[in-house]
Amino acid sequence: MKDISIIIFSYPNEGRKLKKIVQSLVQSWKVACVQVTNYIHSYYMREGKLVKKQEKLVTCKLLESNTEAVISLIQSQHPYEVPEIILEKKMVNNEYADWVEESSRSKKK
Repeated sequence: MKDISIIIFSYPNEGRKLKKIVQSLVQSWKVACVQVTNYIHSYYMREGKLVKKQEKLVTCKLLESNTEAVISLIQSQHPYEVPEIILEKKMVNNEYADWVEESSRSKKK
């Protein structure tokens, strides 16, 4: 088993804008894979009122060495003033970790 990094963030239900950020992440060769989970419901308080938003949950698999670049890319393209970005380390099978490593090394600059 080997470690990989996982970045999870929520994104408003805006298909075209989300598609652009997902493509940027994958085409940058900084992430091996991006998965989008449709339609999560987020509840939070804003200005004293309960807000309910339909969002999508985005999961990125990458090398630890690419985390800062990926976080920066997400922040630069995310519409929220304060986007939720969660970084986790996960143990995965060796073959999958090798694939993540091969797929998230910068091929073109």
